[in-house]
Amino acid sequence: AVAQVNRLIRYCADGEHIVYAQIGDRLLDSDGRLNASVSPDWLHFGERGYELLAASLEPLLDRALAVADSCCPPK
Repeated sequence: AVAQVNRLIRYCADGEHIVYAQIGDRLLDSDGRLNASVSPDWLHFGERGYELLAASLEPLLDRALAVADSCCPPK
């Protein structure tokens, strides 16, 4: 079900105003499941989960912020 929802969300992304971050592969094991090092209680991220999340999102956020800085200077 998660994969189906992600496919639907991905189609909304335009790469400029709406960015879809394909991070599931970084968070899941080879069987496509969260493991205890990523989510110890299977609901919340643990330290390793947040490390993986941050590493995946940082380049996207840097790019979004650079675009915002170039088009929308602070007042």
